[in-house]
Amino acid sequence: MIASGPNGILRVIPHLAATGFRSSRGPPIRPNCMPAAPPKPARLVEGLDAAAIRLDESTRMIEAVLFDLDRTLIHCTAAGHNTVLLDAARNWHVWLRSSGCPVPCFDRYFRALRYRVAAALVWSRLRRREVPLVRLLRRFHEKRGVDFTENRFEELVMQLGFTLKRLYPADPEAVTTLRAIDQMGLKMGLVSNTMLPAAVVDEHLREAGLVEFLPVRVYSSDTGYKKPNPMIFQLALNRLNIAAENALFVGDRLNADVAGPARLSMKTVLISPLPVRGGRARPDGIVRRLSELPAIIDSLSGVAQPMLPSGWTCEEVIPQARAALALEKPDERLR
Repeated sequence: MIASGPNGILRVIPHLAATGFRSSRGPPIRPNCMPAAPPKPARLVEGLDAAAIRLDESTRMIEAVLFDLDRTLIHCTAAGHNTVLLDAARNWHVWLRSSGCPVPCFDRYFRALRYRVAAALVWSRLRRREVPLVRLLRRFHEKRGVDFTENRFEELVMQLGFTLKRLYPADPEAVTTLRAIDQMGLKMGLVSNTMLPAAVVDEHLREAGLVEFLPVRVYSSDTGYKKPNPMIFQLALNRLNIAAENALFVGDRLNADVAGPARLSMKTVLISPLPVRGGRARPDGIVRRLSELPAIIDSLSGVAQPMLPSGWTCEEVIPQARAALALEKPDERLR
């Protein structure tokens, strides 16, 4: 790899050309065909026949991949949110009845619960904060005369796992894709907008065989912040100990999964089976399915290489450039 920066190898390539460097694959290059260029700014390297090579953040290596959850690693098979809530409410109602709790008939129970959840969702959108579902469920049932011990209430909440298992199966390519990324030596994590408790989601990911690849998992139900708020992404980056410029986020929504990470200078990949029309938020890459992700990570991880004149090779340039730098500053080591 060729070093960049004001003291890097790229800066001395024009000097090699000016001194008549001889290549094994071509005639010597004389000063009249490539004059020595004056010093240039640190992040812009010129002096070659090709266009200038700009060494900026787009050449940084990807060290970590963060994923969205819904419609990325798992997919909802329900017709809508009401279907999901209906399934969960049935599980809760059956469990409460079997536990001897005083609850009304299912129709009255579901109508009251749906109204309460809908009102919470409206406030969530206005405040841009996550719905505190656990607190909502406790207050909803306590107002109806259901008195829980802590253990019994946890059992009620964990009933959501049955809904996840039925209506949110894992993507069939998720395990193989995450394993391939893991073999590339990249760190991985999860950032998801969900009102479900972390314990419920983690258990579902464990049954799907995904949790072992995602040691860092950040849920809006824990933090209170929702994507595209940069704070939820920064929290995951801090836990991974990775700079935002070296991280890639993969999701399915332009606003939450592309615009949000881009505010932190993260690279983004959008998963979309349909063509994406233009908008203010533009991802660095688009894939139709998870199995295409390792290839696009490779393409986004490429480091800019100098376009050498005909007959030049990196193997020949690097030793000569190192020697030139050593003569200029003997006690400075080239990294």
